[in-house]
Amino acid sequence: MKKVTHFCDIENREHSGKILYKSIDVIFDHDQEDGKSKTNPYLDRVDIDICESCWNYMMKNRIYIYAYGAMGFNKYYLKEDL
Repeated sequence: MKKVTHFCDIENREHSGKILYKSIDVIFDHDQEDGKSKTNPYLDRVDIDICESCWNYMMKNRIYIYAYGAMGFNKYYLKEDL
């Protein structure tokens, strides 16, 4: 049997608790084709793994997840942590 380990996709945070699989809107402000060209901010729904600690922090502080990258190779941050 193959064992799969999930990690929180949020960068630069302390992680704890169970990993939750969520489909959630995140904020992009760079073009998704090259990942470098600045564009007007927009929301896009992505599927991410997020730990309970990050999820609770995000919900308690009403902070959106910010995404940076291109063509599905994105890094996710809580906007306050940038």
